[in-house]
Amino acid sequence: MRFCPNGIKLNKTVICTLNDMTYSPSSYSGRGDYIFNYPHCPCDDNRTECILNIQSSLESVNFNIVNISNTILHIDHEITLFNFEYAKQISVDDNVLLKI
Repeated sequence: MRFCPNGIKLNKTVICTLNDMTYSPSSYSGRGDYIFNYPHCPCDDNRTECILNIQSSLESVNFNIVNISNTILHIDHEITLFNFEYAKQISVDDNVLLKI
């Protein structure tokens, strides 16, 4: 059962973590080989505040020229992004090296 009260502002922030070296916009297949931490990821639409984290053990990610124009990419460790095209915003923590 879902409770949706009137007059209460909903939190529309979705935080996803990429756990694979290759980004894919595909949704969860149900096979167990999912590259994100949640089945509703990746989130890239203009109705939610989408934040994408990258697993801290990854040193590089191939974005395959996928446009994530509605997503805030949060970088909290040194990483190289290959074939990266566009994001709504890139947030890089202090003293972190990001190579694109």
